[in-house]
Amino acid sequence: MRSRDQFWSSRESTPDILLSILEEHRYVSRLLDIVEDDLVPPTTGALLSIFRYMTSVSDLYHHPKEEIVFGRVADYDSTLEDIITGIGDEHANLHRVGHQILADLNATEKHQSVKFVKRLRAETIQYATRLRRHMLVEESQIIPRAMEILNEGEWGEIAKSINPVNDPIFGATTKDDYASLFRSYLRSVKYVSSGRVPLSLFELPATILERSIYTSIGLARLPSKLASKGKIRFVRYRRHLRQLSSSSSPSDRKEMAIELIADLLHAPKEYGDVIADTLLASGHEAKEKILQDRKSRSANEAIWERTAGISWQASITNLLLRASIKPMVTALDPENTIRVKRAARVLLGNGFQTHFVPVKNDWFKARWLESDKHEKVILYLPGGGFFLPATMAHLSFLEKLANENGASALLVDYRLAPEHPFPAGLEDALSAYQYLLDEGYNPQDIVVAGDSAGGGLVLSLLQALRSDDLPCPAGAVLLSAFTDLGLASFSHETNRWRDPMMSNGLSTSLFRDYTGGNSEDHPWLSPINGDFKGFPPIFAQVGSTEVLLDDTLHVAQKARSQGVDFQVEVWGGMPHVWQLLSFIPESKKARESLNAFVKTRWQVPQDVLVS
Repeated sequence: MRSRDQFWSSRESTPDILLSILEEHRYVSRLLDIVEDDLVPPTTGALLSIFRYMTSVSDLYHHPKEEIVFGRVADYDSTLEDIITGIGDEHANLHRVGHQILADLNATEKHQSVKFVKRLRAETIQYATRLRRHMLVEESQIIPRAMEILNEGEWGEIAKSINPVNDPIFGATTKDDYASLFRSYLRSVKYVSSGRVPLSLFELPATILERSIYTSIGLARLPSKLASKGKIRFVRYRRHLRQLSSSSSPSDRKEMAIELIADLLHAPKEYGDVIADTLLASGHEAKEKILQDRKSRSANEAIWERTAGISWQASITNLLLRASIKPMVTALDPENTIRVKRAARVLLGNGFQTHFVPVKNDWFKARWLESDKHEKVILYLPGGGFFLPATMAHLSFLEKLANENGASALLVDYRLAPEHPFPAGLEDALSAYQYLLDEGYNPQDIVVAGDSAGGGLVLSLLQALRSDDLPCPAGAVLLSAFTDLGLASFSHETNRWRDPMMSNGLSTSLFRDYTGGNSEDHPWLSPINGDFKGFPPIFAQVGSTEVLLDDTLHVAQKARSQGVDFQVEVWGGMPHVWQLLSFIPESKKARESLNAFVKTRWQVPQDVLVS
């Protein structure tokens, strides 16, 4: 049986009325994500709006549309009569349950008892599960049969009997009554608290200590920084005055005088910025004043702060990363990245990669997982800041991922900066995808995944596929994705010291060699600036304390606003690309969640019955 997205990908041969039914199912699935999100209590307006939508739009327009189509199918195929009758009964049951939940939600202002709220929460989750199961039956058992049975003329007759409806939430324009819900949908994430050790137990003292150390260093260097600024300014002022005294043109002298005055007036701000940078590091009370006009943290982030818990293994790992890897990342610059790359190549060139075999191809370098070939394949783009090669951790992670999903795996060793700037890496990723198509893989059997810089490259690849009119894969996976080379995301400020692994002082100059002379805002360099229309479903995981947190959240919001199914999991207190750290429990848990997404992209359960 074909899945919803497989019908959607072959829309040229799918009748418009069926496409509209499948699209409405997709709308409902997006809303059910909010219903099932533990961060949304039953008293919020979001749930009220969702159930008002379910009991109005679905009952008035969606179910009658299905009943006409399914009735025609039953006329031709008597073996489906019982299932179709069951679907009709379920429509009525869902209508009744939905209206009851809506009434209960309206009554929550009067009944705030823990027991009442707990019961209501259970009812909403049960409703969501039941509705998902119901839609799956329709998509796996009835809609494919309708495609086979009904001819073009009959589809035309059905279409004439149904008035087109603009969806009030996901349509061309969102109605005012649903504007708040639509914003909730754009921002919704699933938060994962992965253990029992309070995040603040070790992380808060470590954050304070690290910030204090850097603050002390900054304060010690502050006089020399200010003196250096003063010397530079003195030289500049002297040059201005010499030019002014030697000029004979009154107009030139006027312009020089204006320039000198402007430079003098700018001096306090320049010195202030140096002092402010030091105060920002220390968490001084001036920090709030400096950031007051910036975007404030969302309500969800406040909840993450209170509820986060991680495993003891992750707690220790965070402390070790903070003491070892983070200082190294902080010290990276365009020159020593070359030395780091050489060291990595020596470390990775000792014959450990026994389970992967090189692809024999002149256009790009890649490695197949050495195992039996499967119909499904994971195309993986490893991270490394666009200048470091794949590590043993990448290979081990990809091997587990492929084996757990019964798939083949192809890891792309795309060309790296500074020797090979953009678009070399993207061209290699595109060549690898084309290679899979040439090898006979169906696009719906391919999932593209990547971590960190590789995660951003996944989004760039999808844009390139659309530009070249190539079919998109079944889905995409982003792990702690790096999507903004401009480093402008707000989480670079809020998580500057909380991130246990990534640098608190990353500079855009580090990636200058990668841009190849292009603007860092180019959407294929910084996918956060891209257009996501027509992208396949995307699944993303990111840590709540990562400086790259907003690189995922902002992309998700933008993609959702353009109609993309985008699932986001925010894991409390996890370091950058923790999925590769197989020795912590969160690595396996995250992989299980990732696998669930991959499997939904590739198959529809066949044993689903109408409940």
